[in-house]
Amino acid sequence: MCILAYRNPGIFYENAVNRILEDLAKAFKPKKAMVRGEFTPRGGLKSTVEDRYPRR
Repeated sequence: MCILAYRNPGIFYENAVNRILEDLAKAFKPKKAMVRGEFTPRGGLKSTVEDRYPRR
């Protein structure tokens, strides 16, 4: 799946980062992983969301 496939589903930033991490973990089965989403919408408010695998 292409990373651009996560662009248009209309979900919140947190859900997008969680879904990307879940899909990567399912595909690659890593011991540890971290996904960071840095979002800068047109309004100028920057948001950074991180999720880690495995979850504690």
